[in-house]
Amino acid sequence: MYGVDLHPVLGEDNVEYFLGLTPSGIIVLRNKNKVGNYYWPRITKIYFKGRYFMLRVCDKNNEESTYGFETPSRTACKQLWKCCVEHHAFFRLVRVSPAPNDIFRLSSRFRYSGRTEKQARGDVEAGRRAPPAFERSPSRRQQRRVVEGASGASLGASAASAHTPSMDEMENRENIAPQEKNAALALTSPTAVVTAPVA
Repeated sequence: MYGVDLHPVLGEDNVEYFLGLTPSGIIVLRNKNKVGNYYWPRITKIYFKGRYFMLRVCDKNNEESTYGFETPSRTACKQLWKCCVEHHAFFRLVRVSPAPNDIFRLSSRFRYSGRTEKQARGDVEAGRRAPPAFERSPSRRQQRRVVEGASGASLGASAASAHTPSMDEMENRENIAPQEKNAALALTSPTAVVTAPVA
């Protein structure tokens, strides 16, 4: 499942389950089907003893029930407990309180020291750049350009009346380039068609 931190555990009668940590709480999965859901506000205590992970949950009638799950090892159980503390602190608390200096405590003491979700969202909002202020000015309108003595009809007529000069007209010009003369010869000279006899 996307976004769910899964941990393998054993329930009653050695039935295999997965405990999934989500932003809303802890879910219990069996064969990829959700069979239990414990919301963070209803979880009153999370602790572990050896390889056994314990959840104390308050139901809708304000009655507390304790659920126990067996993990593969004590290290895995402690890791599951730490992940639960981190998830609960990140998604539920407004800010993390500093850990007290209690050196004579015998049980495990782990405190989440990072930022909470609310603090992270606040930092993003505070760092967001204000939109720039600017004035829009209307675009400058350009007048249409009119060619003197030409209109759409006259342009079409002049294009239709355009023709290629003949060889005589080309020879009458005094300053004619040799390339132009060769091009005119190629246009006006007839081409011979050679046909091969059919066998």
